[in-house]
Amino acid sequence: MHIQHCVKGIAGESGPGANDGITWAQAVSMVSSGDGIYSNWWRNKGTITPAEIKTMLTADNLDRHLHDYDTFGPDTPYISLAAGAVIRDPAFMTNQVYDAVDTALFFATNNWERAGALFFCWTVVGFHPAVPFEFVSEPVRDLLIYRGWSPYHHEGEIAAKVHISAHQVRRIEWWDPALDQFAPTNAWDNPGYQKPNPLLNERDLINDLDIV
Repeated sequence: MHIQHCVKGIAGESGPGANDGITWAQAVSMVSSGDGIYSNWWRNKGTITPAEIKTMLTADNLDRHLHDYDTFGPDTPYISLAAGAVIRDPAFMTNQVYDAVDTALFFATNNWERAGALFFCWTVVGFHPAVPFEFVSEPVRDLLIYRGWSPYHHEGEIAAKVHISAHQVRRIEWWDPALDQFAPTNAWDNPGYQKPNPLLNERDLINDLDIV
């Protein structure tokens, strides 16, 4: 397994009082309160159980999340994160880079039609499909792991599951295209952020200075 840094874009309201997205205050509260980012399934259902999680984390539901989101979106246990992608263009013998932040901004602002929030976070990703395991995100952008063709491969998605803890979110940015399309209009660094260093495959030397 490895640590993957990602960006989650969440759309703001389409207009004053529209209640079809989040506000800047709500975006910060999601993390400062300790709640983190919930999947649509958990948020809409209210209460979930471990047994229900087991029934929801299936390969079929992951495919629906990726390719039938318009229908399945309100009930999906998966959380789309952008990590960027590289697409090969054999005709021009070049590689085309799709930036993770640009992708997240597209979803957060509905292609610059509204304001939206970016959540910069990390997640644990495996080197094999691990759909039933809640704590491991699925690297669906990795063609060495997920080899089926997808029209959305360029979005560079990492599919997290059920919930992203608040301590995994490093920073939140608020982008309002009506004010500025080149920089966030607000930003907040999470004081409760926990770096993933303890999860990395690294051990230091043992010496007698460690003895107390």
